[in-house]
Amino acid sequence: MVVQAETNKKPTTNTTKPVETPKSTDSTLSALSVKEGAISPEFKKDVKEYSLTIPYEKSEVNVTANATDSKAKVAIEGNKDLKEGENIVKVLVTAEDGTSTTYTIKVTRKRVPIALKTL
Repeated sequence: MVVQAETNKKPTTNTTKPVETPKSTDSTLSALSVKEGAISPEFKKDVKEYSLTIPYEKSEVNVTANATDSKAKVAIEGNKDLKEGENIVKVLVTAEDGTSTTYTIKVTRKRVPIALKTL
């Protein structure tokens, strides 16, 4: 007579969790420029405040902003319907992990020239 021994072994499963790639935290710009003129000071990714003066005839500025990390998103606010005097244009960079950095451009739109006011 053959006796079989019972074993209480549980079946083994090979479950491995995929390695999660950490999300990027880089919310900086690699380039910032304005078509209507040169910002001051010259762009450096660690400098967050800039200024620009535009003629009265311009009522908007075309901002080009490139994120350092390709997974970051860039949003530009306040660059249209500029009033005479000081305007604030914001460039918001949001990293993949949600970290954000705001760059500001103080845009001064010159006043109406006196010759135009009298017409």
